[in-house]
Amino acid sequence: MFKHPHLLTAVLLALVYLWRGFYLLTNQPERPAKLLRIAPHILATIMIVTGFGMVFQVGAMPGWALLKLVLLIGFVMCGAVAFQRARGTARGKMAFLLGLLLLLALFGLAFSKPSMGVFG
Repeated sequence: MFKHPHLLTAVLLALVYLWRGFYLLTNQPERPAKLLRIAPHILATIMIVTGFGMVFQVGAMPGWALLKLVLLIGFVMCGAVAFQRARGTARGKMAFLLGLLLLLALFGLAFSKPSMGVFG
């Protein structure tokens, strides 16, 4: 019930992040529509809600799911720095690239679901 909306929002969030990052890295002025400015917030919220929904469906919080939550929070923070706080600066571009690495780690973790030792 929660898996498909979760996957869809993950892909949409990644696409919006890459779209905004393209404008950031090429130093082009970004004039997004209001919906595209608030879309990352809505998508991240839906991802968290559907993620917790899947955890409650299973009845346990695996260690990799907790790590995904931490990575998602870091990803959102990097996006805030890149696209709001330090927009157009070298710091903003570095925050975008760090966020991109966190996003790749999120997707890698989602596909591999590794055993986390005593936390798995």
